[in-house]
Amino acid sequence: MNATGEWANKKVLTFCYTPYAPRGQKAMQSLGWSLQALHATIIAQMLIHHSDIGFDEKGKLIHNNIREELDTAIELLSY
Repeated sequence: MNATGEWANKKVLTFCYTPYAPRGQKAMQSLGWSLQALHATIIAQMLIHHSDIGFDEKGKLIHNNIREELDTAIELLSY
């Protein structure tokens, strides 16, 4: 437990970016448990694999479902 309460009710968005499934699942689960123990408010958890996304020749994220999910998750932090 966080004795100072610094994480209590803080909005948190967690990401894990790994090469392929099922990598990252246990790490995300462990991080979620830790944040819950600190009483943080987990807005969203995103487990993203290399095969789920793509980048254009300039290195920008190609607009796809992942991009929309990221935008939505980040927007939720402001509420």
